[in-house]
Amino acid sequence: MARVNLAVMMRTFFAMLLCVTVTTVAAAVEQPGRHEVPSAVVRAYLQALLDGRYDQTYDYLSARRRDGMSREDWVAQLKRQAVKPRSKVLYMRINPAMVRGDEATVVTSFRVKTPEGTNVTRETYDLVREEGGWRIVGSKVFKAPTEK
Repeated sequence: MARVNLAVMMRTFFAMLLCVTVTTVAAAVEQPGRHEVPSAVVRAYLQALLDGRYDQTYDYLSARRRDGMSREDWVAQLKRQAVKPRSKVLYMRINPAMVRGDEATVVTSFRVKTPEGTNVTRETYDLVREEGGWRIVGSKVFKAPTEK
């Protein structure tokens, strides 16, 4: 009888420990949802950018990043800086976000083929929680030398 009670208590203890561990790990990992997950926001932003849907990219920007710029001005700016049609994205990787409260950073990697050669680029996107979701505050680009 004592062994049965001990076995039940041990199973209950391990089940509780597992629940606490899973809950803690789940809180530290991005949860699914287009605007609830920083990396999903960056992926959607980049896909809209690559597809030339510049007006949609505006929705992923924070108020600070917009800095009073209208949607029309944002689109006009992107059109001036557009990736040349002769460039082709060979590889794009978007890593899970590093989340710190209401701020997050997402690291992306690209391999782009152009007539000049193949470029490898790494970008970091900084995001903030705003308007019920994650919004892009800024980005930094780190380019590797062109491969011929």
